[in-house]
This record gives sequence, C-alpha cells and structure tokens, in this order.
Amino acid sequence: MTEELIRFCAPTLAALKTAGAFTYPFEERWALETEIHRLNGTLKAKGILILPLRVREGRALIYAFRPSMLACDLNADVAKGILSAYKYPPKNLELQISYLAERLEGGEHFPHEMGLFLGYPPLDVLGFILNGGERYKSAGLWKVYSNEEDAQKQFMLYKKCTAVYLHRYQGGEGIEKLTVKTVE
Repeated sequence: MTEELIRFCAPTLAALKTAGAFTYPFEERWALETEIHRLNGTLKAKGILILPLRVREGRALIYAFRPSMLACDLNADVAKGILSAYKYPPKNLELQISYLAERLEGGEHFPHEMGLFLGYPPLDVLGFILNGGERYKSAGLWKVYSNEEDAQKQFMLYKKCTAVYLHRYQGGEGIEKLTVKTVE
C-alpha cells in the first residue's frame, strides 16, 4: 500500500494538499487492517491519518488526510454551507468523516461533497454539485468552476510533487522520510 499512498497522495505527504484517496485491492481484511495500522503508526506523528472509507468485495477506498488542514478547510463558509445542505454534523471532524463514509456506503449517488474532504476549492465543489459536473472551465484533478489559473498551478504542482516523490521512493527513500511533519 505504501507505493499507492505515494502515487495518489504525495501532495498530502508533502503538506501541499489536505487529503488524497485511492482504491486498494486486498485479499484478507486482517491484512488490510494491519497495513493501515502500520502506516498510521509511521505517519500519525507527521500529522497524517489513514482510514478505509469504504470496504467491499476485496477493495477498499483508502483516505489519507491531515486532520488539522481538513478542519480548516471544512470551516470555510462555502464548505460549511455545502455540508449543512447534506446534513453533516457541524464542527466535529470525526463525525463528519463517519457521515461521509456512511454516504459512500449507502447512497444511490456518489457524495460529490467528498471534494471538500480532498481539499478541492469549495467553490469548485459547489459548482460541480450545482451544474451536475457540466459547464466547467477546465478539468484536471477536479473540475474547475472558479479560479482556473490557480487550479492549473495546483495541478502542475501536485503532478511535479508526485513525480519527485515516486522517484525518491523508487530510489530507496522511505515513506517516513518523504512525509513532511506539520504542527497540529
């Protein structure tokens, strides 16, 4: 799982982005839980937590995030409005993440507010929701509805970070050394 974490969450490891997520195939649930526990043991001191948001049929949606950054992101006015509209509990990060996991498990529709939990700009998440994923200005890691220039810069930064992190990891550098520690 370490290589996937670097491939899909390098900007989070570098403290450039709030969170990342990826689907991870597994054969045994205990092995998945053991690996998540191992990674949390390494990364928690650096300010990162890893959770399985959804587990089904040998695949887990793995969520790696920086709680301090996420709390700040979800406290933005637009983000609070979106979360309120979907009946998220206010001001409790743990309950908000649990509610997101419930929505991922049971809903007919994908909860597009998940973009907020990934650190996407709230106005872009709102634009996506209001426009049904259509009429966007550009697309990269997310569909852009607000500041296209800033988003393009972010896309390039995240792509470069991922390439550098993968190169360093493949050169033998461990995930603990690659992960930036943030103050909580």
